[in-house]
Amino acid sequence: MCLFDVLDKAGKDMGFTLSAVHVNHRFRPGDAERDQQYVENLCRARGVECTSFVIDCHKEAEKRGMTDEEAGRVVRYECFAEAADSVVSSGFPRESIRIAVAQNADDRVETVLFRLMRGTGTDGLSGISFKRPDEHGNTIIRPLLRVKKRDVTEYCRENGLTPCIDRTNEETEYTRNRIRHLLIPYISENFNCDISSSVLRLSESASVDREYFREAAAEFLEAHVLEENESEILVDGKALRELHAAVRQRVMAAAFARIGLGQDLAFPHFRALEEILESESPSSRVDLPHGFYMTGVYGDVRFAYSGRREESEKTDFEPCRCDYDKAGEVFGPGWENRVATRERRPGDFIRIKGGGRKKIQDLLVDMKVPKDRRDRVKVTACGSEVLAVVIDDKNVRYTSMYKVDETTKKVINIEINTRL
Repeated sequence: MCLFDVLDKAGKDMGFTLSAVHVNHRFRPGDAERDQQYVENLCRARGVECTSFVIDCHKEAEKRGMTDEEAGRVVRYECFAEAADSVVSSGFPRESIRIAVAQNADDRVETVLFRLMRGTGTDGLSGISFKRPDEHGNTIIRPLLRVKKRDVTEYCRENGLTPCIDRTNEETEYTRNRIRHLLIPYISENFNCDISSSVLRLSESASVDREYFREAAAEFLEAHVLEENESEILVDGKALRELHAAVRQRVMAAAFARIGLGQDLAFPHFRALEEILESESPSSRVDLPHGFYMTGVYGDVRFAYSGRREESEKTDFEPCRCDYDKAGEVFGPGWENRVATRERRPGDFIRIKGGGRKKIQDLLVDMKVPKDRRDRVKVTACGSEVLAVVIDDKNVRYTSMYKVDETTKKVINIEINTRL
């Protein structure tokens, strides 16, 4: 409501056209429909065009394998992009369109804390960006990102605005709500009464660093890409290896982004990518989410998309459940961050019943896996110890160690649900 009012007034002074997009997620039957009607009536009274979408986000979450919260966000931005396409089709150039969303400074703080708890690199500390392109070539802007929630609320009060209140914002079912209502107040009371300002300063600093590294990565690729098409980029391997790791990882992320993998790269992925760069094998390879991979090509490095994203085969494998603390006694603290799915290597082994070990090579021989197929076997491992090995479409073997029992406090699930 605050952003809508500000833009509505600014549009009259600055000469831009404002239109509204409302997404009914169907999370709150009855309330959601009343909110939609409220928005449509407001826009009608102000003379602002409004496009409403009604999406069952719970069903979308199940279909896409996401949480309701994640699906809601994805669906919102898809609706924004669809509305922008409609504006483009009416004759407006895409570069003259901005999608304005209303995240404020408090949202940025929550995002940084959320990422810290899930695990993030320094880029993730920048939180929400003031401006970014979406996957469809549109520009998303956040005009209120430096404005605190209390100031947004005060603006609404002073200007006679009456926002609809989403009652689920007060619940603590979702992680972000728990951060907002439980974690931040606890830190403020016990450690730092102005934790939000501290996190915002960290976020601003991380944003500056991120922009520098992104520019450095773009400059490197401009100078050292040997071949490129829509699904592959071949990069000078010698030059890539000579980079500082901080720049090199941004270069790898930027290369994947250019062929379609803009998200879902985490610390274990970069670790695996670094191992490939250090490998003496001329054709070593690491597979990444959604059919993307990186491989050595006689000293150079290829970033590629296999084109099999939609051809992956679903499996019916039961998940392997490991006791987190028992495994931690062997692998050390933070061991889950060192787990990676990769090609098998010499020396790889798996724990078997009774506490013994079996080399993966011996396991494959025992299972009569043809020799020409053994090198295609994928393992999920922490170092050389394999936790899961996919033999073929019907067979997977999991470690026999770290079993869950009545003393277990924390569980790690290893679930093989797609075989590429």
